[in-house]
Amino acid sequence: MRIFLLPLFVLLIASVCLAQRNPTMTSQLDDSNREQLYARFSENKKVAVAERQKLAYEAACDYVKRYSGEQDSHLAEMRRFVNEYERVMGNFEVHEAFAAGKYAKAFELGRAALKKSPENFYVLATLTQAGYANSLKGDSSLNEEAIDAYARAIALSTKPEQQNGRTKMLTQLTQLYKNFHNGSEAGLEELIAAVLAKPLPE
Repeated sequence: MRIFLLPLFVLLIASVCLAQRNPTMTSQLDDSNREQLYARFSENKKVAVAERQKLAYEAACDYVKRYSGEQDSHLAEMRRFVNEYERVMGNFEVHEAFAAGKYAKAFELGRAALKKSPENFYVLATLTQAGYANSLKGDSSLNEEAIDAYARAIALSTKPEQQNGRTKMLTQLTQLYKNFHNGSEAGLEELIAAVLAKPLPE
């Protein structure tokens, strides 16, 4: 009986020892995976090609998802890259919809982009042009949102190099606003002054 029990006892001891070593092995494996994921991100980020930037973005998203609850020196860098990549891609998609004459789609994408970054000047400026072009077709369905985008873009145009663009936008906004308010400009200046404190249109 003792002869049969001895191998079982040895196996039990070996199992206990292995279990005690597993946390270290798991930690080492996790560190290796973390390093590989960061290396994949870093190598692809260096190459200014859309496909490689997308691979860097995917690696960064995976990294943030896995390690966001831990103390990690790379997390801030990863989050910045993810946010910037999504901002740039959002800008591109809004512009593509506008360029294709899909004005309603441009506003749909623009709303999503502005929820993440309410003062995204590029998106606001693109929406002003999409709304204006849509109104020239005789379609007023986007006018209210276009007026809001115009007012926000104008309110954000505070730099000297933006003043020519601001003047152009103000001229277009005034025309659109008057068409929407029975030929009156009443309230336009107040709208521009207060618009950034208001919530975005839904």
